[in-house]
Amino acid sequence: MWFNILTNNHGPIDIAVALTPLIDFIQKTLRLCGHQVTVSYDQLFNDAVNIYLESFHDTHFVDRLLAAKAEHRLKIGVVATELMVDGRIPYAEHGILYGGGNKAELLSLRTRNFDRMVAGADFTWCLLERTAQAYRGHGPQVHFLPVGHTHPDQPGFNSAPRNIDVFFFGTATPHRLKVLGDLESQGVGVTAVGRGFPIGWLPAVHMNSLIDRAKIGLNLTLHAFDSKAGGVDPRFVSCMRVVEMLERETCVVSEVIPYDNPYTEFMQLAESENLGRVCRAFLASGAWAKFAHSAASDFRTRMNVTEICKPVIDLTVGSLGN
Repeated sequence: MWFNILTNNHGPIDIAVALTPLIDFIQKTLRLCGHQVTVSYDQLFNDAVNIYLESFHDTHFVDRLLAAKAEHRLKIGVVATELMVDGRIPYAEHGILYGGGNKAELLSLRTRNFDRMVAGADFTWCLLERTAQAYRGHGPQVHFLPVGHTHPDQPGFNSAPRNIDVFFFGTATPHRLKVLGDLESQGVGVTAVGRGFPIGWLPAVHMNSLIDRAKIGLNLTLHAFDSKAGGVDPRFVSCMRVVEMLERETCVVSEVIPYDNPYTEFMQLAESENLGRVCRAFLASGAWAKFAHSAASDFRTRMNVTEICKPVIDLTVGSLGN
C-alpha cells in the first residue's frame, strides 16, 4: 500500500526539518513492512493513505480536511506523537507549549481538534502507550505503534571517536536544567544541545554526529512528577531520542520512568538524584562500552519494527479495504 506523509498542518514547509527524525522513522518502518512511502507538504492523494503527524492547532484546517475526506473518500491516518490522557496534554500544562497566546485556550483547542481527528480519521497510531489506552474506542482504529529498530543493514556505529562523556539533547526545562547542573557539579562533563541551551537546536546530521561521539546518552523527562499535586504523571520516555542512541550503540542512562517506556531493559535507570553517581561509575570503569553494545544488540533483536510494528500496520491496512 502507498502511504503519503503530510507536513502542512505543522506550518511553513521548512518546519519539516524539525520533523525529520519522526518522518524518517515512519518511512523506514512502513518500507520495511512492505509498503511504499512518500512525503509531501499539502498534496493529498486519493489512491494513497494520507498520514498526518499530530499537531492540530487550526480548527479551520481540521474542518477542511474532514470535509475533503468525506467528499473525496480519502483515506486519512494520524500519528499521535504526544502524551494525551483524559483529554489533556499533561506535560504542556507544566509549561511546555509551542506557540504563543493563552495556554489554557490553546491546550483546549488542540485537544478538541485532536479528538475530532481521531474520531474522523480511518486510524490513529500512538507512539505512547498511555495515549493509545486513552483514545481506544474514540476512533475506528487506535493502536500503540512502538518506536523500534529500523537499521537492519547497520548493526552498529563505530566510525567516530567516543570523546564526549555525557550527551543530552532536547528542550531545556527547569527539571532538566537542575539535573544537568547536579551532574556538572559532581564533575561529570555534559554536552547539551537543544531548545533553550546555548548551542541551540542542531540539524539531524550534526546531532547524529554528536551521538556517535558520546559514551553516555542521557534521557531526562521534561518534568518531574509532583505526587503532592496529584493529577496525571507527565513523565514519558523520549522515544526518538532513546532509539537514535540505541541504534548508534551509545550507553543510555535514564531517569526512572514508570510509564510509556518500552526501553527499560536497554538502559541504565536511576532516580534523578543518583544519575551523577551512575555516570561517574560507568565512565571511570569503562563499563559504558560493554553495556552499550549489549543493550543495542538486545534492542535490535527484540524491538525490530518488522516484528513489533508490522502486526499493527497489517491490522490497519486490513481495515482500510481497497
